[in-house]
Amino acid sequence: MVNKKRILVKAYTHKNLGDDLFLKMLFERYPEIHFCLLSQNSSYNNIFPNHNVKTIARRKSLFENKFIKKIFVKLNRPLWIKLITGYTEKFLNRTKNENDILVVIGGSIFMEGKNEIIPQLNTLDLLQRIFSNKPTFILGTNFGPYKSIEFREFYRNLLGKYSDVCFRDSYSVSLFDDLPNTRMAPDIIFGYKIPKVEKIPKTIGFSIIDLFYRPDLKMYLQVYEDYCLGLILKYIELGYTINLFSFCTYEGDTRAIERISQKLSLPYQKSVNKVFYEGNIDDFLRTYLSVEIMYTTRFHATILSLLGEQKIVPFIYSKKMLNVLDDIGYTGNYINIQDIAKNVDVSKVIPKKFFVDNSIVTKSQNHFVELDKIINSCNQRSQ
Repeated sequence: MVNKKRILVKAYTHKNLGDDLFLKMLFERYPEIHFCLLSQNSSYNNIFPNHNVKTIARRKSLFENKFIKKIFVKLNRPLWIKLITGYTEKFLNRTKNENDILVVIGGSIFMEGKNEIIPQLNTLDLLQRIFSNKPTFILGTNFGPYKSIEFREFYRNLLGKYSDVCFRDSYSVSLFDDLPNTRMAPDIIFGYKIPKVEKIPKTIGFSIIDLFYRPDLKMYLQVYEDYCLGLILKYIELGYTINLFSFCTYEGDTRAIERISQKLSLPYQKSVNKVFYEGNIDDFLRTYLSVEIMYTTRFHATILSLLGEQKIVPFIYSKKMLNVLDDIGYTGNYINIQDIAKNVDVSKVIPKKFFVDNSIVTKSQNHFVELDKIINSCNQRSQ
């Protein structure tokens, strides 16, 4: 009997639809693999019940108690970091012995923080050092936003130690074009086989995000939400049914939707459906793709709407979205949130369909091409 290979997966596990689709595609691509998902969120065992997936997590130490941590960090922060790093290292060393390959999969995982250029407890650095004699992969990511050369150079050194790093936009890979292990493929979700769903006439959707906890965007919260509210009122008066989509409750999408909804009068609220993603991938997608027109703020809302051939207007809050739209040759309209704040006239921005070239869909599969080689060679040796 051949033993199944095991892959340790590091991902964002806070029920964000985009990241969960990454995981779904990874797990379904390799049904013969046992996956160990690093996560404190055990509900992921239920999100992917038909796959060879189990969540594993380090048991929290006494020093991570909220009260004790606050005191300890105030008195001796370097010692606290050293203790937690030690606990984490011991745990990851145990996982190393149980896994053959490391896969880090995620989108915006290289953003420069507000208070620290380089986080002192850097999990990607720890993982690479511990798995240094095994195949290690970073898939589906973009780099930035960043401000300091120190930040970029730290990750240049770290990324160079991974077996394979596949970015999702040409801008990110251009920052590290001297590293032979870095490459680029269109976002992983371009390769997702979305269900064929019949569009419901006179329906319009909004993918909403909460700008409150985004330091560089908080100043635009009111103008963004007021503009969305104005569009909602306009389309209700035109006889449309409105769908407000939350892709990630943890990051505040649901909270922002509630703020906007509360400003609607009761008769108008009857025309609004709130659709919250909570791990129900298939049900959420069927509802999402049934809508005729989408105003998309979430990165992967834009990609899903493009694949679903919906009329679309992306709201741009980050350069990462523009980079991807440029890469695919997008010629449709979009609204920059900063332009709304500057009172730029965006009233003439009309939702339009944009058909993604099949070559983009095909090339998105290249994120996995090097991992395919490793898994196939492992399987051949096991036969």
